[in-house]
Amino acid sequence: MENMFIIGFTLAFLGNIHGVATEAITPCPDDWTAYEGSCYSFHSHNATFTEAEHYCQNHRAHLVHVNDDIENSFLRNEIQERKAAVGWWIGLTDEEVEKVYRWTDTNDILTQEDYTDWAVGEPNDVGHHEDCVHIYSGKDLHWNDYICTERQPFICEQNPETELGIVG
Repeated sequence: MENMFIIGFTLAFLGNIHGVATEAITPCPDDWTAYEGSCYSFHSHNATFTEAEHYCQNHRAHLVHVNDDIENSFLRNEIQERKAAVGWWIGLTDEEVEKVYRWTDTNDILTQEDYTDWAVGEPNDVGHHEDCVHIYSGKDLHWNDYICTERQPFICEQNPETELGIVG
């Protein structure tokens, strides 16, 4: 933690000397969006749930893990700006055990106490084939369980401190 303080102090000092806007400096990769300590990448190319998770992992990230209403609102706003897609994969699935949802980044089981934003009547596992979760424009950008092999856009999330190997 002391190292992070020194780095931050040094960047702020150098920014003041050279007139660099230090607020713009983030540890996020190019074309990723920084928000509340995480980096997000919105991928408009279509992929299955598994392909999307692999893509994110290859970029030192995972499908997004939505922790609270603030993060969910940020995601919904970003999706609305992109307007093109109907659904966006997030990192939640019950593929292993039906009705036991797990986050792909931590493998944590979703509990009653955890934040969710399910659409009314969801999850409903229509046809016993809906095991992956997306933010769905057809349900006012609330969560919906969906067929994992369907191809759609997705959101990767990266925690710069853990994914990029920054330790303090």
